[in-house]
Amino acid sequence: MELDLIGILNNNGASLKVDGTVSFENMEFSGTEYKFSAPLSIQGKIANVSGVLEFTAHVTGSADTFCDRCTKPIGIEIDYEFNETLVQADTEVEDADDVIILDESVINVDDIALNNFLTNCSLQHLCTPDCKGLCQVCGADKNTENCSCEEKAVDPRLDVLNNLFKD
Repeated sequence: MELDLIGILNNNGASLKVDGTVSFENMEFSGTEYKFSAPLSIQGKIANVSGVLEFTAHVTGSADTFCDRCTKPIGIEIDYEFNETLVQADTEVEDADDVIILDESVINVDDIALNNFLTNCSLQHLCTPDCKGLCQVCGADKNTENCSCEEKAVDPRLDVLNNLFKD
């Protein structure tokens, strides 16, 4: 979604309602794959406060990913809010990392929402809070079957250290 900010850029106190959808490509981030089967909903506002644009928004929707312990496919709910400060290129700012610098009057809301999704997304997704995961030896799903593997398998290169504390 692209928005033209020309109507509020030089009009102190003006605001623009943001109500629509944002679309993300399927992606992998920090080792987690996300699939978006539908656009996400976004509601918010961009307000000109003394020549600086304040963008506040709430994004909701869903995505498909995999459980981090047992790798089962799961659906996750996406629900986050963000606040961004937008300034024109000729505005002096103390820290350019804290603001989005506008080179023109049109912004891509999808890009801003995506950056904030990556900042706000959980680092771990589980099918259930008590997911037991996979056996590290045979790969069996511990949630559905018991295996007889000895889980205290030691890397053979470190086996000599086990003998240091034996009598």
